Amino acid sequence: MTSEVTGPRRPPGVADFSVNSRTGCHFFRISMFLLLIFLQMSASLVFSAGVFVLSDDVLISPFRMCLTDEYGELHCYPEIKMNFLNFLITAVILALYVPVVLVAFALLAMLLTAHTRDRAVLWLSMACQAASSVLILTGLIAFLLLNQPYATWENMTIWFYMCVGVQVELMITTVLTRVSERKLTSDWT
Repeated sequence: MTSEVTGPRRPPGVADFSVNSRTGCHFFRISMFLLLIFLQMSASLVFSAGVFVLSDDVLISPFRMCLTDEYGELHCYPEIKMNFLNFLITAVILALYVPVVLVAFALLAMLLTAHTRDRAVLWLSMACQAASSVLILTGLIAFLLLNQPYATWENMTIWFYMCVGVQVELMITTVLTRVSERKLTSDWT
């Protein structure tokens, strides 16, 4: 549908979004950054099973702890009885794996924000980013405290350092989203 006076018409409710616009460019860059963060989190937590400590003597992830015996074989020791340590391990697992879902929601909310120009959805994306950052930081600190005897610079895997980088990246995207939100014009709802 076109009009001779106004050009192409859009149905009501469809926002005029372009990557070439200043606001659209900000949201596109933040969305790409969130996609990169999601892929890094998936690689370090899901595909590598969260193995953060690996050496000749030990293999530790949030789910299991395996030690080598005198013959060099790995033996994993699951805790059967319920105690306070199991609750801490569960909290570490939740603090590290819930942000994977929250970052996916933040990415979807950012894309929806770019399309609908809705500030509430932008705030949802920002809240998911901030919550993910805090949860990952909490999970990493708790993991290090629980496995302090084995957590040395030499034994930490690239997946651990990737999670640390993801936490920093999430702080940056949260700040960038906030700065972009402050620059929005009055035509946003």
